[in-house]
Amino acid sequence: HSGATTLIIHTDKLPEIAALSLAELGIARGYLVVGAAARQDANSARCAKELGPFAELLNTPPEKLPAPTFGPRQLATIMYTSGTTSRPKGVVQSQESLWQCARIQTATMQFTADDVHLVTTSASHCAASFGLMFPNIHAGGVSVLMDAPTSAEVAAAIAIHRVTRCQM
Repeated sequence: HSGATTLIIHTDKLPEIAALSLAELGIARGYLVVGAAARQDANSARCAKELGPFAELLNTPPEKLPAPTFGPRQLATIMYTSGTTSRPKGVVQSQESLWQCARIQTATMQFTADDVHLVTTSASHCAASFGLMFPNIHAGGVSVLMDAPTSAEVAAAIAIHRVTRCQM
């Protein structure tokens, strides 16, 4: 158990957690990011009913959200890499390492609250998360996430969202 109490998951990923009980995992709050209509088996449908809509989280005033209860050395993420050996391994990152990375990237890349970042690579990839999303959140900017977009979808997203930076 990671110690996480909140889960945000996309409908495409429901089958991966459908057999699990969120309560047994210690998940107190869960939010579902709805994508294209996907066929769901019975377990996925049951799991989806346990989750609130992602918009509910986005619309919750900050003072109504529980205060964070983690320390600087507490696990924040495990990034998987094959590195130079081609053997998969997990690299543990603490809350402090995420904070420092975001702070350094924000300063180095001069991210601002006016930036709109288009992230077209997997959010679980280091380049997307550590390179764009975390520092962008730190700076107060907006991130637009796309899942395997076509070139036409990228062009449309740049125009619609007035993208200032892009990771591809």
